Formats: sequence, structure tokens, C-alpha cells
Amino acid sequence: EIVGHNVGVRMGFALGRDNRGKEDIFSLISILMSAFFMLELLLKLAVYRCELFVVAGEIQRFEFFDAFIVVLCVLDVAVFSSGSSNWSALRVFKTVRLFRALRIVRTFEVFHSLRVLVGTVAAGFAALLESMSLLVIVMLVCALWLSQSLAGVLQDESYEEDMRAWVYQYYGTASRSAWTFFELTFSGGWPNYVRPLVEKVSVGYAVFFFIYVSSVVFAMIRIITALFLKHTLTVASMDMEMMIHEKMK
Repeated sequence: EIVGHNVGVRMGFALGRDNRGKEDIFSLISILMSAFFMLELLLKLAVYRCELFVVAGEIQRFEFFDAFIVVLCVLDVAVFSSGSSNWSALRVFKTVRLFRALRIVRTFEVFHSLRVLVGTVAAGFAALLESMSLLVIVMLVCALWLSQSLAGVLQDESYEEDMRAWVYQYYGTASRSAWTFFELTFSGGWPNYVRPLVEKVSVGYAVFFFIYVSSVVFAMIRIITALFLKHTLTVASMDMEMMIHEKMK
């Protein structure tokens, strides 16, 4: 937030003054936190050694993930504190900086219920991806058909110039048409992409979009939502049973 505000002020896009001092404070906090995490990791390695990552032949994935985040934080501090002018490296580590948000996962070790919730959501995404695959195929097929059917409108000078420009903007190419179908399927604003075609090109498109909106936007998405919810609740119930079993031990 502060970095973006400072850039906006320097470029004249935002009002106010450059808060570079606050930016330095947060950089210092980042360095201290990275040093603390690194010290904690080194102490764990000194005490547990290899057993930190492998216990009774079972790989501790959370500990590997934790060490990965710590190393990323240290590399981030090392690169940006050195004042390097290597912009290629800086761009890479600016992307790596996004992983610092995953530090919060470290606290999940304390809150077991929260870890179960995160695991449940992650497991549910597998079912979501499977369902979305079918939806994406349907959207692409419809988008390609509509783009081809409207190709004649772009070349027909009997239509107004503004209308042809609108058709090209939303359905002129396969990629534009695919993005338009993504928007009208998930944004809820499908009439904005449909009414001009029905009123100024052909009423026949009303039949096509009636079938599409009824079967895909309304029915299919709700079925996918129900399946995703069912799978998520199933995984959650299994996790709750495991938690109860562990507490009984």
C-alpha cells in the first residue's frame, strides 16, 4: 500500500506526500522478522537435525514448506537490502515477495482446526477444477460458434459503424469472444452482451442465449456449486472424525 502510494505521488497520479520514511520502517520490520524466522529454523535444525523433516519414515511436508518460506524471506531481504541494480534479478524477487504472504500459514501449526479448514478447502478445489473443465469446454464451443456466425456482420456495410465496432470488440476474434463468454457467464451482466445482438443483428440470437443462460449460467453453475459443496463437506466430515479420534487418544 505504502509503496504504491509513493510511486503514485512521484508520478503525479496521487495526492499527498511521499511517505518514504514509513516504507523504510516496514522494510526494517521485514528484516527483523526474516532474521527471527531464520534463527528459529536454525535452532530447530540444531535440535532435531534430519528428524525435523522425516519422522518415523514419514515426510513432514509442513516443515519443508516452512523452511521454503523462510529461505524465500531471507533471499528477499538479501537482494533488496543490497541495492542491486540488476533489474532482471529484482523482477524475479519482486515476484518471490508475494510468497511472504504465506508466512501466516506458520501460525496454523498452533490452530489445528484452522489447518483442517485450509486442508478441506484445498481438497475441494480438485473437485472444482474437474467441474470447471466441462464448463470451460462449453464456453469455448459457444464462443467459437458465435464469433464465426458474426463474422459476416463485420463485413456487412449495411450495419452501422458503431455496431460493427461493438461486435468486433466483444466477438470479433476467438479470444475476444471467449473472454466475453467468461464475463457474461460469471459476472451476472449477460444482458449487456446479448441485447445489442438481439435488437440490431438478429432476433434468432435470443433463442441461442435463452438456451445458454438457462442451461449454463443458471443450471450448470448451480450443479457445479452443489457438487463442490458436497465434496467439501465430505472432506470436512472426514477431518472432523480424525480430529475427534486424535483427541480421544
